[in-house]
Amino acid sequence: MLQSLCVYGFMIFSFFTLLQTVTVVKKNGQRLTKTIPFYPIRYSIALLIFAFFSGVRWDVGIDYLTYLTEYLSIQQNGFTIREDFETGYIAFQEMLLKMHAPFYVYFAIIALLQFAFSTTYFRHARYLLPYFCVLIMTGGDFFSWMNAMRQAIVSTAFLLLISLTIEKKRWIVYLIALYLLTFIHKSALLLAPLLLLYYFKLEKVQINRKIQYILYFCALALSAFPLWQSLLSFAENVLSLIGLGDRFTAAVLARYQTREVNFGARRIIFLLIDLTIIAYSTKLRKVYPTKEFGFAYLMYIIFYITQSIFISSLTFSRIVGYFYTFRAVIGSYLLYYLFHIRPNKYNVLIGLLIIFLFLSHLFIQIYADQGGHTDCIRYMFFWDNFLI
Repeated sequence: MLQSLCVYGFMIFSFFTLLQTVTVVKKNGQRLTKTIPFYPIRYSIALLIFAFFSGVRWDVGIDYLTYLTEYLSIQQNGFTIREDFETGYIAFQEMLLKMHAPFYVYFAIIALLQFAFSTTYFRHARYLLPYFCVLIMTGGDFFSWMNAMRQAIVSTAFLLLISLTIEKKRWIVYLIALYLLTFIHKSALLLAPLLLLYYFKLEKVQINRKIQYILYFCALALSAFPLWQSLLSFAENVLSLIGLGDRFTAAVLARYQTREVNFGARRIIFLLIDLTIIAYSTKLRKVYPTKEFGFAYLMYIIFYITQSIFISSLTFSRIVGYFYTFRAVIGSYLLYYLFHIRPNKYNVLIGLLIIFLFLSHLFIQIYADQGGHTDCIRYMFFWDNFLI
């Protein structure tokens, strides 16, 4: 447990200090800007820290061990064990093996791509980076990224894709990029319908707070019922359409893709965080009148509704995973608002409370993990558990 606290604590502290902005006065003495001194160097260091500790980590989950087995199979036998990996991802593995990259370098490069894709989303708002990096470490993103790695590459690339295409409605670029991402994970096609949002006035869209509260608590109430089971036939058809029908039939989804989820401390923590974000949503909309924020907030609403409804389904939760990072994105907007835009005593207190809740979530995750292959949260180095 101490090792986990030290590693995660070091990463969080490093990201926050390396990517912290400072206020600079322009030569005209009037305009104030936020900048990160020596940004390329500091960002590169943060990127390498993320990649290094992701690469040398051991046992992030069942999927992690599967990816490890597949990579070693190609390395030792020249072929993969699983036949359902996308051709683009297999080609990526083979390219690294031709370069004689060991498995920890393979994992480090995947982490590097995830970090680069997700943080480039903030290229016009770098002042949000320190908060975003802290939240992905404490909110669970870091662990899901290095477990469901193929989908995580797509979901982080989705963030980048939004920032590159939404402002000028580059829908052709969006669709072409999604098609290319299907060679990494076929489910990328499920993001295609979001193209319709490009034609809304996202810089003005605002969902009433009362409506958000109603949606949130209705979804929370529905989490007690396996509502997703009534959608199994529809899900099977959709998954067949994108080429996953052989693995996920309705019978498989019903029998093997379910889980029990208790309403414990971690869910209460996120409930408090989400309710706070909703409470401030109107104020955030006023100070962030951009299409990127409007799109991100809509994705966040989709996330907190669908997560509750589909929380007991492993398969549907994977789809919800495409929207998981938007809690960290919107949380970053909120923390910057509380600490820098309207930093009165009340807002600063709320900001500190949110950070405390996220840190508490990480601590509870580490504490609840009993070691071995349980929650796979405790940090372990591969050299302590794997013979090269």
